[in-house]
Amino acid sequence: MTGARRESGWPGERRAVPLGDALGGFLKHSGLTSLMKYPELHEAWQKTVGEDIARHTRVSRFQRGVLEIAVDSSALLNDIQFHKAALLQDLRREVKKPFISSVFFVHKPQQEEHDGQ
Repeated sequence: MTGARRESGWPGERRAVPLGDALGGFLKHSGLTSLMKYPELHEAWQKTVGEDIARHTRVSRFQRGVLEIAVDSSALLNDIQFHKAALLQDLRREVKKPFISSVFFVHKPQQEEHDGQ
């Protein structure tokens, strides 16, 4: 073989994708598109859990009816799991559309903010 390039490119070679298409695909796959489409999910979560818990949690994804909540403390994650059914019921009361079929909690420590010191 002389190393001639085939029309479809080299084996394993990826073709360039326009930035807009790549970003759109990422947003859709990550569930962020739905979060941007339904900002009331953030407000409803904060109202449902209160200021103290909201400081340690954040809505991180909404996809196919599943609301994912990131929790920065494993102890809080453990505690909040016990209230899952009640939280889901309260969230459904706050948000009529989109329908929240379930809520899922994941441990994701919040990144520390650096102020250059």
